[in-house]
Amino acid sequence: MFQPLPVSIEQFEGPIERLRLTAAADGRFIAWIAGRQVHGSTRDAFNAPFAWQALQRMALNALPVRMGVLVHADGRREAHWAVAAGSAGLVPVPAALERRFARAQAMPWLPVLALWSIWSAVAMPQAHAGLGWMLLLLIALGGTAGIVAMLAPLAATWLRHRRRQPLRAASEQNLVHAIAAMRKQHRAWSRRLRSAALRRSARDAARALQDREWAQTLADAAAGTIALQRLHGRLPMPWSSQGLHGEGSGMLLMDDYRFALCGRYLSLRALHGPGYPTPFLAMGDRVEVLVPAQERAEADSVYALRNLEDGRVYIAHGAFRLQAGGDPAGEHALTGFTARSYRLRGASGASVALVATTLCYFVFGFDPDEAGRSLERAGFFAAVFLAMIAAIVLPYAWSRRRWRSGRANARERLTERVYAALGLGSPLAPLPAYAHDV
Repeated sequence: MFQPLPVSIEQFEGPIERLRLTAAADGRFIAWIAGRQVHGSTRDAFNAPFAWQALQRMALNALPVRMGVLVHADGRREAHWAVAAGSAGLVPVPAALERRFARAQAMPWLPVLALWSIWSAVAMPQAHAGLGWMLLLLIALGGTAGIVAMLAPLAATWLRHRRRQPLRAASEQNLVHAIAAMRKQHRAWSRRLRSAALRRSARDAARALQDREWAQTLADAAAGTIALQRLHGRLPMPWSSQGLHGEGSGMLLMDDYRFALCGRYLSLRALHGPGYPTPFLAMGDRVEVLVPAQERAEADSVYALRNLEDGRVYIAHGAFRLQAGGDPAGEHALTGFTARSYRLRGASGASVALVATTLCYFVFGFDPDEAGRSLERAGFFAAVFLAMIAAIVLPYAWSRRRWRSGRANARERLTERVYAALGLGSPLAPLPAYAHDV
């Protein structure tokens, strides 16, 4: 929601020297133009359905490109627009239109907030005798917080575009001039498209011969675990889909990346939501993949993937959270959580327990007229809070102690082997900065 604001704008001109473009459903890309690295996305573009294909065409045919860039304080460059000879590759949504759309979405909620405020001020005091001030205050704050939570993203979008208005307006003005200039170059460059495409095809064929795919079966170093296979090759364009996986209340929203490598059909599942990184997988990236050595009729689940282009490692812990410890396929599955995930879950559980016990004390236990009984009830709720903390912490502490003492189960032994094959150290230690739990 809260993104850093750009501090300046730049404009680059020349052919796209290299392009890393993810699947169309994702739309993120990294382009190298005029010796500079630029990040961007086609999903938010005004011409989103065509921007993905247009960028590919620009890079494939070595078209002369003009690209407008927003420069952030940390030096990161974000592509704002891109046009080529006879092609509008990336056209942004006008800032004024985005602000107007955010304001239109927020307007229906303003009367709701006003009516709720009036009701809270007028009707709630009349119910004081039956419910009590503390419960009424909690109801009022809860309702107000819900409405504000709905308005906050829209207000943040409106304010962000308002603060970026001067730079975006200047960049959009440059886009108008760039489109006019590129139209004049279209005829001259259209004659060179065929020869450029032929040169690019020859270069890609030579690179494919140099980067042959290969597979290596790793020795089984732990009894009771399956054999692993390491696959190496260039990634075709992955097919990406998003959906719910699991059954009942245990369903999780995941991104499913499917691709073929070394003659095998593979599936990398990554959790989708706030706090979870989205893998950057572009066509042509050199990758190293760890999978079970035994093939199945359906797509084989990927344990981990190392992208050799940027050095990032993605470990698919989230894909195995749906399998319980007693599942028959437990020996084929990694642990569902990393050490950091367990700590975050424990901290979240402790926060929820603290808020719940505090609210219960003020609603049911606090009595300003009887200080002694209030202290006794405070001690009772404190004991309940400590019991909830123990129920959260003790199972985690016991599992870590059992694992460290050498009594790991099949899933934990397989996780150790995957981490060792990738050089990540112990699964009980924090992950390096370049490794991500997806």
